Amino acid sequence: MTYQKSNDYAYNTQENKEKFFTKAGWLNDYALCCWYMEEIEFTNGYDLALYKLNDVYIVSLYNNHTKISDSYCVASTLSEARHNFITLRRNVSTGLIKPV
Repeated sequence: MTYQKSNDYAYNTQENKEKFFTKAGWLNDYALCCWYMEEIEFTNGYDLALYKLNDVYIVSLYNNHTKISDSYCVASTLSEARHNFITLRRNVSTGLIKPV
């Protein structure tokens, strides 16, 4: 695996899991409204994040080498944002997107 999901919180109690996470392990809409974010730190220098801001979902791919955002997607639904997040995760993991 070339990345580490950073929302595996150490203080995850059963109550928090039911409140903030879906059965598949994603943060739910309530958690995203509470300023939590899905985040992946890749070993090749990228950080991928999904968060909610002003009632829209944002997927951001940040390049740690150039210190700029390489990709920025705005979605009106959580399912569309997750689809974009998964696609970017796959493209970075397989080497289709490489840092400069």
